[in-house]
Amino acid sequence: MAWDADDLIPHMVESYGPLGLGLVIAHEWGHAVQARAGETEETPVLVLEQQADCYAGAWVADVEEGGDDRYFVVDDRTLDLALAGFLELRDTPGTTRADAGAHGTAFDRMRAFQEGVDGGATVCGYTAEDLSPRLVDLPFTDQADFDSGGNLALDDAFDLTVADLEDFWTNAWPSVGGEGTFELPEVKVFAEAQRPDCDEPVGLSDEVFYCPDDNRLAVQDDGLVAELHERIGDYALSQVIGSGYSLAAMHQLGVLEGTSAATTRTADCLAGVWSASVFSQNRETAQLRLSPGDLDEAVSALLATADHQKGSRTGSGASRVEAYRDGFMEGADACLG
Repeated sequence: MAWDADDLIPHMVESYGPLGLGLVIAHEWGHAVQARAGETEETPVLVLEQQADCYAGAWVADVEEGGDDRYFVVDDRTLDLALAGFLELRDTPGTTRADAGAHGTAFDRMRAFQEGVDGGATVCGYTAEDLSPRLVDLPFTDQADFDSGGNLALDDAFDLTVADLEDFWTNAWPSVGGEGTFELPEVKVFAEAQRPDCDEPVGLSDEVFYCPDDNRLAVQDDGLVAELHERIGDYALSQVIGSGYSLAAMHQLGVLEGTSAATTRTADCLAGVWSASVFSQNRETAQLRLSPGDLDEAVSALLATADHQKGSRTGSGASRVEAYRDGFMEGADACLG
């Protein structure tokens, strides 16, 4: 096993902590295991890469259980930071499973990693056939999409996200158990110095929160969402607004119980249901479509906006990504069942 001791290794440790480096090495160690098991001769590269991600998850679970607590600490903060580093090495947007060197999107790699965490190394025996329905491909659809990197300008991303959420929840309302007609929340955009009054806000953060008493979603326009759009991409903004909008649906469904990590995970899960609709283009009146890298941007946003303090309002980024993926892959029953 070889590594770049001058650049990559110091960068991973300084930016993502010891566990961030540990994940990268654990992934490569997984390839060594595969070589000894004779799995590298005819197995597709993407299967091997997904399996190595799964092995890395199994290693993290072992460390967390005390298998090696001398050098590594696994908690919500260190794991989220490590995963952010792990995903820095994801495929370039537009790469599909057909590409020879594909490792998988961040969305796919997080799934494989979590399967290793949950089930240990024995669940990592992937084949191309059983992986196929669990992989999500998003190629560029035209030259303009490629030239823009799949990113909309800030105002366009915000306006089209809100318009698509309105369309989705209006159409999907009966399918999630809603009665009557979905009441669209008012989306109140505010500046930091003009925070709107709200008796009992339910918030993903101080900058994105829902007011149940008058059905308003408040979004600060000169902070979090703008920063996420600039630093990560347009669908990072969309993910945060999507989870915030889910709070309105939860309130009308009678399942909104105040700010908590559990509330946020349900909101993230429902945002995943919405994202699956955007992905599949199953609404004639849809206002958005996904571009390559969008789901990876959502994953990055979930990790970046996690709250690791005691009494966290969000829980860990890893658990939020899992909830989001459950909604995307399995539908609203995974969120509300």
